[in-house]
Amino acid sequence: FRAALDGEDGGKKKPTKKKAAKKVKEEPPEPEAVSLSGKTICFSGTLETPRTEAKKAVEKLGAKVTSSISNKTDILVAGPGAGTKLAQAESKGVEVWSEEQFRAALDGKASGTALIKKEQDQKKPTAKKAVKASKRKAGKEEPSDSEASLPPGKKLKTEASPDVTLATSKSTSQGPKSQAVAVDRCVPNAEKFTVYADFHAKLMLSNIGGSANNNKFYIIQLLHGDASYHLVTRWGRLGEFGKSKIQVIGEEEEAIKKFASQFKSKTKNAWGADPFVRHPDKYQLVETEEDGDGSGSGDAALGRLSKAQIERGQEVLGRIREALDRKGRAKVKREELTNLSSEFYSLIPTTSGRQKPPPIENIQILGEK
Repeated sequence: FRAALDGEDGGKKKPTKKKAAKKVKEEPPEPEAVSLSGKTICFSGTLETPRTEAKKAVEKLGAKVTSSISNKTDILVAGPGAGTKLAQAESKGVEVWSEEQFRAALDGKASGTALIKKEQDQKKPTAKKAVKASKRKAGKEEPSDSEASLPPGKKLKTEASPDVTLATSKSTSQGPKSQAVAVDRCVPNAEKFTVYADFHAKLMLSNIGGSANNNKFYIIQLLHGDASYHLVTRWGRLGEFGKSKIQVIGEEEEAIKKFASQFKSKTKNAWGADPFVRHPDKYQLVETEEDGDGSGSGDAALGRLSKAQIERGQEVLGRIREALDRKGRAKVKREELTNLSSEFYSLIPTTSGRQKPPPIENIQILGEK
């Protein structure tokens, strides 16, 4: 300005523009891998990974697998046909993963939540594009190519997230899938059916007190096939085929309600309740490895028992040992040992023909168990 007043050329010269330093685009930091150690995980729906493989994989990483949703559950891995467990997980604030996100976590990659966040961050517009977008919003927002081709007043339906579809949609795949739970042997043409989601239960009731001689099983399965649902029940003396009944049900919702009702009538527990509570004269839930076919004998009469189920039986044996070591009236002790024996045989199914399973009333029998 002063130079212009003095008549110097400096006033005519335009100041040169300094080029702004080009900003280097910063890549978003790689999301940290999630640790499954100490987590409680539940699986539901149709998954390509067999349940036994998934269970072994997470337990190797220090996680715990549960068969039902509770306030202690951290993650639900849901596939098509997840059913009521998905709703229970959402109501309790349990994180829901797709099978793809679960596999990513097993491979040491980011967790399901972190993967989604990373994808969203990568899709964010650059600063230059963001300025243009804000200018458009200052005026009239431009419709997308798809919306522009629609008649006036119509809006484009947004496509649902694949993860949500995977967790809530029914299984429509025509290809063969690994079947973790075998269809019960009482079902004709069993190869045409699959156990629907996680709706299957093996129950046991043993009562050897007094004149009672109960040592019976009850199996419930909800099958899907031939465009309908089938509620299958089989019951009888342990070690025998027993009797069976198959009900054809048209609608999914009705089928699930009937399954839950049957389960509650036999156990006095709501389906999916955790922890399971045993009630007098009601069946005990028996947890088996899901690749078993239920055709074993002896201690595998209802299939190969899970590690957790065996531990429950061992806990009862510990209480029996305490009762044997404790001094007291013979009659009272005998009654206590009979009740504990009934509890043990309900947890650890053991065939005994038509005879009562022997009461565990001395150290010798205890050692055999």
